[in-house]
Amino acid sequence: MKKLITTLANIRWTGYKPLLAMDLKTHACNFNCEKPIRIVKVGYRTWKTGITYQISLWQTGVKMPLATCKVTPEDTGVIQFFALTEPVYAWPGISYYISRTYVSGGPNHSITDYIGWLSTKGGAAVYPIRAEEITLSNGFFSDDENPIESDNVSNITTNTLLPLIDFEYTLQFQ
Repeated sequence: MKKLITTLANIRWTGYKPLLAMDLKTHACNFNCEKPIRIVKVGYRTWKTGITYQISLWQTGVKMPLATCKVTPEDTGVIQFFALTEPVYAWPGISYYISRTYVSGGPNHSITDYIGWLSTKGGAAVYPIRAEEITLSNGFFSDDENPIESDNVSNITTNTLLPLIDFEYTLQFQ
């Protein structure tokens, strides 16, 4: 059974408002799972065509990503999904996050192209968001590729902004 976090949480239709903002290179979202899952695709909604991003899956406390996928979404109206070369397995009791990092492209090829789509509830807390066996718990923004392991002054942790990054998964044991 395939599941998408944004679909399960009804993010677009339950009082969330889309926002095009946050000009930091990396947008990320922390999550954990209640059951073992197998992540097979990652997705992102781009604000402009022709921009390449790296989408990565991480385990909190680990400096190297579990998987990365370079993508160049061509549809600005929806989250587009891209298959991982190898699935990523996530386990209960461990914290993970998914990130998207600007690589290249855009009209200016500069910091002004780092912006991305976010969901907000007008400044109110967005997290936690529970979607069946997944709980999203924080948003992260940074000029580093790995915002949780970074000491960069630009790091921002927030519970009011949800980046439009997603993943598709199946339950590992059904």
